[in-house]
Amino acid sequence: MTQRAPNRDKIAEDLRKGPPTLSHTQGEEFHRCPRRWAYHRIMGFEPDPDEDQESLVYGDCGHRALENTARGVAPGQAVQAAIADMQAKAKGAAWFPEASRKLSLHVQGFLTHYWPKFIATWDIVDVERKVEYTMSNGIIRRGVIDVIARHKQTRQLGIFDYKFAGDMYVRNLLESLKSSPQLAMYLMLLMRAVTSEVPTQVGYMFLKKPRPNENVGNLVHDPTKYTDGVATVDQAFMGYAAHLEANDTSLSSLMLHYRQSYATFGPSALAAVPANPGGCYMYGKCCGFAKGCHCGKPLHIALKEAT
Repeated sequence: MTQRAPNRDKIAEDLRKGPPTLSHTQGEEFHRCPRRWAYHRIMGFEPDPDEDQESLVYGDCGHRALENTARGVAPGQAVQAAIADMQAKAKGAAWFPEASRKLSLHVQGFLTHYWPKFIATWDIVDVERKVEYTMSNGIIRRGVIDVIARHKQTRQLGIFDYKFAGDMYVRNLLESLKSSPQLAMYLMLLMRAVTSEVPTQVGYMFLKKPRPNENVGNLVHDPTKYTDGVATVDQAFMGYAAHLEANDTSLSSLMLHYRQSYATFGPSALAAVPANPGGCYMYGKCCGFAKGCHCGKPLHIALKEAT
């Protein structure tokens, strides 16, 4: 576990500057385990490196490469920039050489098998659009929409998010498109902060990861590695998005309370933040903060005893 800046004074100063923000990633981490969220987002600690950082870094750098190519950067240049970013984040990890090779092939395959069909159907309106608005409790809801596009024939809007994912995760997302918190949040972000026009479609563009022991060359040659999942924005989906917004308003108020308590009382305040044992494993790896929890000495207790 590595320390970033677990400083009570800094948290208090940030709170004085203005309302905190709620992103999809933060909300997802809080749902996974409020205690993990507090260690990471409030205290400023990074999880142990044996957590699956490769998937997180790979997805982040892959997004960067696709964003740049959609903006018109030459694919080779975009990939090299993404690989340089990956190398910096990998910090000498053993997985970097193979991951960098896969990323180059992944982008090449996507641009060969999927992207030409997409831009034949859609006109790109914006790429990697940073959007935010203030919720009813004064807290800022924030996100980044990968692609905003307008259908060439109907002229209606659509919003899309890239996903680097394994087969099982893709299946799960396809089965739950109409109840995707991320897509619902992005829908409201667009409508609250960009345009009152209701998009007619929201969806994912999938770049499937190689299966174990699969030849990574298939990323270039196999068109089934690249697909999408799209949901129509109907009245039911709009209702779901509004319900999620109300839920996030309550959730962010609770997160703000935990931040304020930490700024006032320090690590002992986190005793009130519950752990979620069901969230200890994700992506096939154990949470990087779980060692202390599993031996009965969570981080905030260990820090309190150390002082």
